[in-house]
Amino acid sequence: AIITALGTVMLPRVSNMLSNNQEDEVKRIYINFCNPWPKGQHRKKRLTHTRQLEKYKTFLADEGEIYFKTDDDGLFESSLIYFEESGFEIIKKTYDLHEEPIFEKNIETEHEKMFSEQGIRIKALIAKLKEWHQINN
Repeated sequence: AIITALGTVMLPRVSNMLSNNQEDEVKRIYINFCNPWPKGQHRKKRLTHTRQLEKYKTFLADEGEIYFKTDDDGLFESSLIYFEESGFEIIKKTYDLHEEPIFEKNIETEHEKMFSEQGIRIKALIAKLKEWHQINN
Protein backbone atom coordinates (compact mmCIF):
# COMPACT_ATOMS: atom_id res chain seq x y z
CA ALA A 1 0.00 0.00 0.00
CA ILE A 2 1.08 3.55 -0.65
CA ILE A 3 -0.41 6.47 1.22
CA THR A 4 -0.46 9.70 -0.76
CA ALA A 5 -2.49 11.96 1.53
CA LEU A 6 -2.02 11.73 5.24
CA GLY A 7 -3.42 13.90 7.99
CA THR A 8 -3.78 13.63 11.72
CA VAL A 9 -7.48 12.78 11.29
CA MET A 10 -6.63 9.96 8.90
CA LEU A 11 -3.87 8.38 11.03
CA PRO A 12 -6.17 6.47 13.41
CA ARG A 13 -8.16 5.15 10.46
CA VAL A 14 -5.03 3.92 8.69
CA SER A 15 -3.66 2.34 11.87
CA ASN A 16 -6.96 0.58 12.60
CA MET A 17 -7.32 -0.61 9.02
CA LEU A 18 -3.83 -2.08 9.00
CA SER A 19 -4.05 -3.60 12.47
CA ASN A 20 -7.04 -5.66 11.32
CA ASN A 21 -4.87 -7.37 8.72
CA GLN A 22 -1.32 -8.01 9.90
CA GLU A 23 -0.18 -8.76 6.35
CA ASP A 24 -0.86 -5.19 5.24
CA GLU A 25 2.02 -2.76 5.38
CA VAL A 26 2.60 0.62 3.82
CA LYS A 27 5.63 0.71 1.54
CA ARG A 28 5.70 4.44 0.91
CA ILE A 29 4.22 7.54 2.48
CA TYR A 30 4.10 10.83 0.56
CA ILE A 31 3.90 14.02 2.59
CA ASN A 32 3.45 16.87 0.12
CA PHE A 33 3.23 20.53 1.10
CA CYS A 34 1.66 20.00 4.50
CA ASN A 35 0.83 22.86 6.84
CA PRO A 36 4.14 24.13 8.32
CA TRP A 37 2.55 25.11 11.66
CA PRO A 38 5.22 27.79 12.27
CA LYS A 39 4.10 28.85 15.77
CA GLY A 40 5.97 27.03 18.54
CA GLN A 41 2.95 25.66 20.38
CA HIS A 42 1.55 24.16 17.15
CA ARG A 43 4.68 22.40 15.88
CA LYS A 44 3.55 19.05 17.31
CA LYS A 45 0.81 19.09 14.65
CA ARG A 46 3.36 18.93 11.83
CA LEU A 47 3.05 15.75 9.78
CA THR A 48 6.83 15.34 10.01
CA HIS A 49 7.04 15.98 13.77
CA THR A 50 8.71 13.25 15.80
CA ARG A 51 5.37 12.35 17.39
CA GLN A 52 3.81 11.73 13.94
CA LEU A 53 6.84 9.85 12.59
CA GLU A 54 6.61 7.44 15.52
CA LYS A 55 2.99 6.73 14.54
CA TYR A 56 3.97 6.06 10.91
CA LYS A 57 6.51 3.48 12.09
CA THR A 58 3.64 1.33 13.40
CA PHE A 59 2.42 0.58 9.87
CA LEU A 60 5.41 1.39 7.62
CA ALA A 61 7.04 -1.71 6.15
CA ASP A 62 10.63 -2.40 7.26
CA GLU A 63 11.93 -1.32 3.87
CA GLY A 64 9.31 1.45 3.60
CA GLU A 65 10.12 5.02 2.64
CA ILE A 66 8.79 8.46 3.37
CA TYR A 67 8.88 11.01 0.54
CA PHE A 68 8.54 14.59 1.73
CA LYS A 69 8.23 17.82 -0.28
CA THR A 70 7.78 21.38 0.97
CA ASP A 71 8.30 24.99 0.01
CA ASP A 72 8.87 26.02 3.65
CA ASP A 73 12.52 26.37 4.69
CA GLY A 74 11.81 26.26 8.44
CA LEU A 75 9.65 23.15 8.16
CA PHE A 76 12.28 21.40 6.05
CA GLU A 77 15.14 22.18 8.45
CA SER A 78 13.08 21.09 11.46
CA SER A 79 11.97 17.95 9.65
CA LEU A 80 15.59 16.90 9.10
CA ILE A 81 15.95 16.90 12.90
CA TYR A 82 12.61 15.15 13.46
CA PHE A 83 13.52 12.31 11.10
CA GLU A 84 16.88 11.83 12.85
CA GLU A 85 15.24 11.85 16.30
CA SER A 86 12.76 9.20 15.16
CA GLY A 87 15.36 6.76 13.89
CA PHE A 88 15.08 7.51 10.18
CA GLU A 89 18.00 7.98 7.84
CA ILE A 90 17.79 10.60 5.12
CA ILE A 91 18.93 8.66 2.07
CA LYS A 92 18.41 11.55 -0.38
CA LYS A 93 17.71 15.25 0.06
CA THR A 94 17.71 18.39 -2.01
CA TYR A 95 17.07 22.07 -1.46
CA ASP A 96 15.95 22.48 -5.08
CA LEU A 97 14.01 19.49 -6.40
CA HIS A 98 13.70 20.86 -9.93
CA GLU A 99 17.45 21.44 -10.29
CA GLU A 100 18.44 18.26 -8.46
CA PRO A 101 15.74 15.62 -8.98
CA ILE A 102 15.94 12.89 -6.32
CA PHE A 103 12.64 11.10 -7.02
CA GLU A 104 12.51 8.43 -9.72
CA LYS A 105 9.31 9.94 -11.02
CA ASN A 106 8.28 13.26 -9.55
CA ILE A 107 4.59 13.98 -9.89
CA GLU A 108 4.29 17.75 -9.72
CA THR A 109 1.46 18.81 -7.43
CA GLU A 110 -0.65 21.92 -7.84
CA HIS A 111 1.13 23.56 -4.91
CA GLU A 112 4.53 22.59 -6.27
CA LYS A 113 3.76 24.17 -9.62
CA MET A 114 2.40 27.34 -7.99
CA PHE A 115 5.42 27.78 -5.70
CA SER A 116 7.89 27.01 -8.49
CA GLU A 117 6.28 29.63 -10.73
CA GLN A 118 6.80 32.13 -7.87
CA GLY A 119 10.51 31.25 -7.82
CA ILE A 120 10.30 29.35 -4.53
CA ARG A 121 12.60 26.35 -4.40
CA ILE A 122 11.07 23.01 -3.50
CA LYS A 123 12.87 21.13 -0.76
CA ALA A 124 12.55 17.32 -0.70
CA LEU A 125 13.85 14.21 0.99
CA ILE A 126 13.52 10.46 1.05
CA ALA A 127 13.86 8.73 4.43
CA LYS A 128 14.06 5.10 5.56
CA LEU A 129 14.26 3.52 8.99
CA LYS A 130 17.94 3.38 9.99
CA GLU A 131 17.93 -0.20 11.26
CA TRP A 132 16.63 -1.67 8.00
CA HIS A 133 18.72 0.57 5.75
CA GLN A 134 21.99 -0.16 7.61
CA ILE A 135 21.44 -3.93 7.72
CA ASN A 136 20.55 -4.22 4.03
CA ASN A 137 23.06 -1.82 2.45
